[in-house]
Amino acid sequence: AANCPNMDALAASGIASFEGNTHPPTISGPGWSSMLTGVWEQKHKVVDNSFTGAQYATWPHFFARLTSADPTISLHSIAHWAPINTQITTQADQELTFTTDQAVADAAVDLLQNGDPDVVFLHFDDVDHAGHSYGYSPTTAQYRAAIELVDQRIGPILQAVAQRPANERWMIMASTDHGGDGPNGHGGISFNEQRIFTIVSGDGIAPSVRTADRDTLTAATCVSFGAGRHTRVTDATPYQFGSTQ
Repeated sequence: AANCPNMDALAASGIASFEGNTHPPTISGPGWSSMLTGVWEQKHKVVDNSFTGAQYATWPHFFARLTSADPTISLHSIAHWAPINTQITTQADQELTFTTDQAVADAAVDLLQNGDPDVVFLHFDDVDHAGHSYGYSPTTAQYRAAIELVDQRIGPILQAVAQRPANERWMIMASTDHGGDGPNGHGGISFNEQRIFTIVSGDGIAPSVRTADRDTLTAATCVSFGAGRHTRVTDATPYQFGSTQ
């Protein structure tokens, strides 16, 4: 619904999925931990924004995995939400935390133009702020505007990547830690709160759109699923069994 020429171009030139899901609880601590460590909350143990009991020593940030493969690699994390750097990131050569998305974008451009990074992780927060203030909905003008503004800030970053030395090959990935459910925000288990997008673009990546398999089922005494299959119900209320059942 938003006008996003930069992310649209990335999606058109690479792999794009708009039908992915993250795990509940759909909040930042668990969401970014899952994305950056590559395992779900059952392993990294982060279930809220307190990060109590985090198991990053066993399941570290992907920077640690890269460092173990090549100790000379240059790793940079530039974030708007501070806990990404203070709690999750490990093995970074540089961690920068800012209070605005524009500062994140400016620092990224400066690094790409004047530094020699191998991997750069960027975090923008204003879309989430707009969702909290006005509602997570494609019909909300302020929410669409926040998405469009982040897309504008991505533009100079992509230009800086394109101007890097010709012998470098860059892969660009864009995703989000959770979705949102209209005026109800996020944190729960609804379909919209779990919905995320993923875009992967770069040299040698053939364009494709990945969609989820879906089946419509009538009510039955029992339903048998093959490996990796799942179903979604339109009303989840009857299925709230409690935390111990």
